[in-house]
Amino acid sequence: MLQSPGRVRPTRPRDLRRSCSRLLRAPGRLADAGAEIVDVTIPRPEVYMPVEYAYFLAEASAYHQQRIREQAEDFEEDVRVLLEVGELLPATDYIRAMRVRTLLQQDWRDMFATGLDVVLASTVPNVAARVGQTTFDEHGVSEGIIDSYVRTSAPGNLTGLPALSVPCGFKGGLPIGAQIIGRPFDEITVLRAGAVAEATYEHAGAMPELSSA
Repeated sequence: MLQSPGRVRPTRPRDLRRSCSRLLRAPGRLADAGAEIVDVTIPRPEVYMPVEYAYFLAEASAYHQQRIREQAEDFEEDVRVLLEVGELLPATDYIRAMRVRTLLQQDWRDMFATGLDVVLASTVPNVAARVGQTTFDEHGVSEGIIDSYVRTSAPGNLTGLPALSVPCGFKGGLPIGAQIIGRPFDEITVLRAGAVAEATYEHAGAMPELSSA
């Protein structure tokens, strides 16, 4: 359990808003466990995706460089293409990404310095994609699978802050999650908030609907 009241911020895409709001505001949930709910604005949201790709594509390409040359067939096409693109990124782009990453880390330190204990957001903005699916098409907007999954995990990846994903509900029979992001080196508060969320989760033990098709 949380030893002291925490302050969490729900950052939820429209398609998952109802499920994640139940995690926060239904009886017995985080708010009733002593958390104070406040809204905050994530700094510089427009830079996360370009910085994420410039930074981690280069690092991933370096890590997989030998294997991609010797066993390229082991990679799915979308992943293989990204790794190949990573080898073409200019060093200047990588350095710029590192500099912006430092700014983002400071932004989050400043945000937590206002009294926040954790930030609550959607783990990913969509459920699991079906085999062969390449995009998510909702609200008149089409987004690639990888872009969609990376978008809300980028803040934790780039800042190196401790983060935990906990069950949040179901959409179309498939599970969705909420991520809890904490202050630097404060894993214990993240785990305590996660324990409260899981202990009061109304779908505990529920399994997603699986299709044999």
